[in-house]
Amino acid sequence: DFADFEEEEESALRASRVCDAAASQLVADELRDIHRLVMARREALAEREAELRRSEVDLKAAELDALATVESAVQRAAAQAMTRVKKAGTDLLKRAGVLLGQVEEEARRLHVVRKELRQVTGERDAALAEAQKLREKIKEER
Repeated sequence: DFADFEEEEESALRASRVCDAAASQLVADELRDIHRLVMARREALAEREAELRRSEVDLKAAELDALATVESAVQRAAAQAMTRVKKAGTDLLKRAGVLLGQVEEEARRLHVVRKELRQVTGERDAALAEAQKLREKIKEER
């Protein structure tokens, strides 16, 4: 009876060890599957992250290209505006030079006219004085 009990106990221990080994194997298999899923998920996340980084780099590159295009357009517009301003300034200086020449010519003419006017005024005054003398002489002779 005792031997049967020992045999049953030994059999139960073997069965328990077999169950423990089977359970350990199932847990190990389950952990391996979970590990594979986690690794696959990490890999997918890493790929997605890399894709997002590439997209971000592409967006930055596109943004830099757009900024360069805008800067270039602004520089061209500024250069064109400066060219127009320089031309307008040159045209204004030429026109001012022409007008200054005309003013100088008019000043010379005015000087000549004033000189002639002084001469004529002097002659008139002399003629008036002569006429006055003649009037007085005529009065005296009468």
